[in-house]
Formats: sequence, structure tokens, C-alpha cells
Amino acid sequence: MKLAAFLSLTGSVTMAECHRFRAELASKSTALESEGDAFNFLHLGGSFTDCSSPTILDANSMGITSFQGAAQVCTSSPNCSFFMLNTDEGKLYLCPESKGFLHASPSSSWIIGVKPSALDRAGYKVSLNKQAICTSAISQETVTSIDEAEVMARNLGSDVFSLNLNKGAAAGPSVPSMTAIFCRGASEYLDRNGYVTEETRVGAGPGSPAVRLNKTLPIEPKNGKK
Repeated sequence: MKLAAFLSLTGSVTMAECHRFRAELASKSTALESEGDAFNFLHLGGSFTDCSSPTILDANSMGITSFQGAAQVCTSSPNCSFFMLNTDEGKLYLCPESKGFLHASPSSSWIIGVKPSALDRAGYKVSLNKQAICTSAISQETVTSIDEAEVMARNLGSDVFSLNLNKGAAAGPSVPSMTAIFCRGASEYLDRNGYVTEETRVGAGPGSPAVRLNKTLPIEPKNGKK
């Protein structure tokens, strides 16, 4: 059975199919690892969401015990936009919806990983699991979607913004979930799971600022916690 055809199956799969897929995936591992940034999935810890028409795999039978292993499986599937992994129950869901992860709820035993291609944005350089430290902070706002954050960035004349997409306990107390931090320039980037940072590509421009706010916001995480 072809790898893509196997992964396009809906619902649970048999033990024999799991073993066959595991062997085929191992034979492809070298080529897959060479893809580099393909495995830089957005990491949403402690989160679960409804997934329409998922491919459900037995993670234990396939030897998948880590976020990175699940990311490799999702990368191999053209129909996978994000995955959900529960290592306690040995379950791995491959989900085809490109935005379903935005509706996640807290669930301590699940982890969501979002494929980088599902977060490609026209006119922006996107960095996953990174939070920008503003050269000049403009505003901190609650948004309902990535699209809304981009519109707000254009209105504010912001060329860099970071959005916390964590819905689980990993969101932490310093920056609430679905909070966007808008900047003019960034001095550095912190490693923070669940954050998406978008930077206007050269030549695209941030747009004409409709609002000018004179604010300096402390956006570094408290006590250096991620």
C-alpha cells in the first residue's frame, strides 16, 4: 500500500497496517529528516480539539512516543494539516482541517502539532514557537483569529507581531491565550511553544497606520519562564 494512500484512510486501522506503515516510514526517515524546517511544527501542549474525518493511528504499535515522531508522520501525509497525540492512550489523530486547531480546548493528556505549511501567510515571514521582543512596542490586544491580528497589525502600522495560540495550561499567566503583541521592529526572539510571530516581508510594508498608540509594553515572560 502506498504511504499517501494509507494515510488518506479515515478511521482506525488494523495492527498489520500499523506495522506495514511503520516499516515504510522507517525507510523514508533519512529523506524526511533532510526537510529541516518541515519538522518545526507549532507546539500546542495540553490541548485537544474536534477533528473532522481524522485518520486514527495506533501510536504504540507504530513506536510513536514523541511530538517529533508524530510530526514526522504528519509530514508524510499530504492530508495532514495538524496532528493530536496522546501518549498515555497511544492515540495519534491526523487531521485534514487547516484551522481546526484554533478551536482547541485545554486537555492535559493531549498535544497538538500544526504543520508549518498550514500557517503560511501571504506577505509575512512566519516563525513558529517564537515570541518577538519589540524594539518599540505598540499595543497588546486580544484577537479571535490570525486574520484579525494581521488586519490589526496593518491598522497599527506594526511590522512584527507575536500571537499566543496556546489554549492549554501551557499558555501561562504572562500573556493570555489569543493575545497579540504588536511591534515596530524586534530586537530578538524568544523560544516559546505555541507562539506564532509574523514579520512583514521586505517590500510588502505594514500598511498605513490608522492608529498611533504611545505605549511601551513589557512583553518578556515573567521570571524567564516559557
